Amino acid sequence: MAAKAADAIPTIIEGANGLISEISDLFPRNGTMHTGPNWAAWFNDWQSRDNVAHENNTYDTGRWSFAGQTNGRWYACLTNTTLGSTAATTVTS
Repeated sequence: MAAKAADAIPTIIEGANGLISEISDLFPRNGTMHTGPNWAAWFNDWQSRDNVAHENNTYDTGRWSFAGQTNGRWYACLTNTTLGSTAATTVTS
């Protein structure tokens, strides 16, 4: 199961980045949070992302960030619904 989840991670990240980029112009306030079925992201709030990543056991293996379309930065992490209770792979972007 971990291998199957690991194979899906790049697709999940790509989809999350696309969706977040589309809505970033609509919600450019610091601390704005958006979630998907297996990820969560915050605008200019890496502390919240890191807290949730710790809670979901994805701190070392499921965090990333990317620039907003107009300004700022989105900080995102996978949730444990993606990887199970323990993360098994490393995500790089």
